[in-house]
Amino acid sequence: FHEQQRVKDKPTAPAKGNRKKAGKGEKGESKVKKLEASSTQLLLEAHQALCRGMFRLVAGLDRQGIYYVDPLSAASLPVRFHRRFAPIMRLEQPQALVFDHYLDSTDSSPYAPGELFAAAAESFTDARLLAERLLHRSKAPHHPSP
Repeated sequence: FHEQQRVKDKPTAPAKGNRKKAGKGEKGESKVKKLEASSTQLLLEAHQALCRGMFRLVAGLDRQGIYYVDPLSAASLPVRFHRRFAPIMRLEQPQALVFDHYLDSTDSSPYAPGELFAAAAESFTDARLLAERLLHRSKAPHHPSP
């Protein structure tokens, strides 16, 4: 829940290398010109926001006692974790996620269900806005480059 510690999620900003300085404005202040995110980047960010919202929604439902994991599945959490991440653990870089860190980062107990639902709603809103940007971009007339 490291992401959930900040209730307000915003779509990620362009990476530091994807920004260009535009020079100085009329009043001498420096301006930063952001490059437009690619469609692939927007789709990835929309997918991440949607998954984040689903995770938070399930966590909130779990905290309210509406959703539960059956005991057999809960008992095999370490086995499920290792099966899920085994292919990644073979890589040297980046360092693989360890089970204890996974448990800590997915612990929703510090948050009230209402906080989780609000965070989920915000993540779903972010996903919708990103999807609308993609849709708008796909409908916009394409101008050939000179």
